[in-house]
Amino acid sequence: MRNYLARMQLGAHLDGLDIRHDLGVVTSHDVGHQLCELRRFDSEDELEEVAETIVRLYRDAGWGVVQTLYSCLFELAVNAVQHSGQGGGFVALQSYPKTEDVAFAVGDSGVGLRSRLGSATDQAAIGKAARKYATSKSEPGRGRGITEVIELTGKNHGAMTMVSGTAYGEFVGGNWDPRVTVTDNPFLGTVAQARLRRQVGD
Repeated sequence: MRNYLARMQLGAHLDGLDIRHDLGVVTSHDVGHQLCELRRFDSEDELEEVAETIVRLYRDAGWGVVQTLYSCLFELAVNAVQHSGQGGGFVALQSYPKTEDVAFAVGDSGVGLRSRLGSATDQAAIGKAARKYATSKSEPGRGRGITEVIELTGKNHGAMTMVSGTAYGEFVGGNWDPRVTVTDNPFLGTVAQARLRRQVGD
């Protein structure tokens, strides 16, 4: 645990606050666009760096792929800003050069999917979130981002996962019906993560 906290640069922050600690010094280096560390956002505009990273990582795969990932990233962000009750959320992205995979996640500590979508259970809410045009907003075109990324990950050796309340749902093979596991400890808010190959197929 101490090593992990040191790698997360917690020691440097504690030093800045004149707080004594026993965390070691970790050698760090810039990994370029392989990693967009966890960060808070309070509007869609604050996702610009992550969006630019997606463009760099997927530019050889074609605009259609970039557009799909953009759509999901910003739809999840809009949900966190407008519906979580927290006015924003958190985002992170990492590229894995050895496997050619990229993973990104958007999360918040808000009211959760069941409250947002008016579902009876957390399990039902995760299933509903994956359906096209499932949204609590009336704007045309909303509610497609998650569905499109589920389909894209299914084509490219990946998966999409969503956690909210007591439900953990995994979407594999492009299937809109998730494999849902019920947990004993409820998660406050919602997290959605997608992982897929950089070399996207047809």
